[in-house]
Amino acid sequence: MSSQTAIPVSVQLTESFKSAENGNNIRFIQVSIVNEELVISNVFNATGSVSADFNRMSSFAQEGKACYFLFKKDASKSWLIITFVSPTTPVRDKMVYAATKGTLKDKLGHQHFIEEVHANNTEELTWAFYEGSHQPVNALSHQEQQFREMIKQEEQERTDRKSGAKSGYHSVNMALSSSAADLIANFIASQINFVELAIDSTGKRAINGTAGRQVNSLSELATITTKTEPRYYLFKHTGKTYFIYLCPDASPANLRMVYSTTKASVPENGRNLGLLVDFRLEVRDGSDLTADYLRSAVNPSLAAVSTPAVANTNIRGRGGLQPGGRGASWQSSETTAAKNVNKVDTPHPIYSLINQGESNNNTRNPNSKKVVIPPQGAW
Repeated sequence: MSSQTAIPVSVQLTESFKSAENGNNIRFIQVSIVNEELVISNVFNATGSVSADFNRMSSFAQEGKACYFLFKKDASKSWLIITFVSPTTPVRDKMVYAATKGTLKDKLGHQHFIEEVHANNTEELTWAFYEGSHQPVNALSHQEQQFREMIKQEEQERTDRKSGAKSGYHSVNMALSSSAADLIANFIASQINFVELAIDSTGKRAINGTAGRQVNSLSELATITTKTEPRYYLFKHTGKTYFIYLCPDASPANLRMVYSTTKASVPENGRNLGLLVDFRLEVRDGSDLTADYLRSAVNPSLAAVSTPAVANTNIRGRGGLQPGGRGASWQSSETTAAKNVNKVDTPHPIYSLINQGESNNNTRNPNSKKVVIPPQGAW
């Protein structure tokens, strides 16, 4: 609780304040301490808006002299008590005015005052400064502001998106531009058998058609596909339509995320144009699209024949463990079920470690690690 002084309030000040509270035209009262008493220095009647009258207080303030302003807003019992103390005010006066403010409020009635304001110069006795002091101060760093904006965008995205997935990565539906629709129409009409699609880089949130041509051999795919950024491709081969998501190792991380969450948009929106996709594939390089790999996508039973059973050549995709070296396919549940039926009869590579490096005298290095061999068929 702040300390107070025994300085009394003059009768004139008490009566003028009561009169102003009861509805007369007084806008503000300037109060000073004179001869150990709180007295009226000036009274200003309302002449215009609250903001205009507030700005007039600065003309009554004097450098080096402290005072109070009792400023009345439009409604009753909505007074501001403003303490004006300039930097050149004597230290004793600063202390006396700071301690007497509580006394002034007690004598006139705390219930009439809604706010206390402190001003050090005439610039702070303006309505603009008073309004600005009520604005929230943003104390966040630039990085914190970016993080908050990212969280806000994610929340908005969750609100706008209709997601049926219970877990895992969500998918984002992105529209096909007119250039993409035109190329897909030519693709459906068999005028071309190869289409390249890319997400618009100008922020329009659309998938554009960037190239369309007739490919005569699979070897061409390695030369016409990108090696630095992800792309979507439509390709017809031996009567089958393939949707290919190509994501090179050199792709920027942000583009990988965008293309990965948007890849379902092409088959889904293309269906409205009459596009029917037979197989969906994911590869890292155009050279992965070999005849053997495409045949294994059509007939999974050929996978064990066309691809050696080496651990690092099998990549797990959405449909389970998929063959194809650096590529992976994400196919229908029927294809996945067919793959699960196949049994790989070659031994697990871990068995090749048996007896490697073992000495003839059966002397075991105390620092060597024991290799635990799983039983046959466990993998």
